[in-house]
Amino acid sequence: TRPLVAAPALPPSTRPGPAITAAAVRAPIRAALAGGTGARVLHVQVLLGAAGFSPGALDGKWQQGTRDAVRAFREAHALPAGDAIDEPAYARLRAAAHDRP
Repeated sequence: TRPLVAAPALPPSTRPGPAITAAAVRAPIRAALAGGTGARVLHVQVLLGAAGFSPGALDGKWQQGTRDAVRAFREAHALPAGDAIDEPAYARLRAAAHDRP
């Protein structure tokens, strides 16, 4: 696997959120992630921001900003419409986040 690269600076959250743990990064992403909270959501939010799709606050909560960013990401990458991150979308998101200059 490729090493993680530094993400571009993103606006700080207004509230403290969950920490991204190694387990959250390695854990499979499920379509059920939509509507959830916690480290997996925060991980997706960070990847969205690094890929150029701002989710708003990095707070580990699946709220409107995250849903909008996921929809925009899916549309931009010719993925089926939706506001959830399934395995194909997660793989594309990771690649987009790590390939962005």
